[in-house]
Amino acid sequence: MIPSYLKNTAKEIGVNDFLNLEISTASSEETFDIFYCGTLEVIGGDQLITAANFKVPIKVIAKNNLTKEEILLYDGAYYGYDSMFCDEYDKTVIEIENLKDFR
Repeated sequence: MIPSYLKNTAKEIGVNDFLNLEISTASSEETFDIFYCGTLEVIGGDQLITAANFKVPIKVIAKNNLTKEEILLYDGAYYGYDSMFCDEYDKTVIEIENLKDFR
């Protein structure tokens, strides 16, 4: 099931252990740069974005290379298990975005 905040920009292409989505925009440009807030770890040969210190929520955005439009892919401060059941982050932590390029 596609998250509600991605309904206008994503289509489901498969579900295995993870939900696989295809992101698209109104422009013909289909390439994006990915930015994230969190810790990048290599686990079993895969690069995973984690919240290693749990002080800052994971956030992932895609930025369209042509239009520079930003698409929110995930924001741990508002979506996911932690925000639903237990963790509340201080507003000052949420507002400070130290996004890193995922290259």
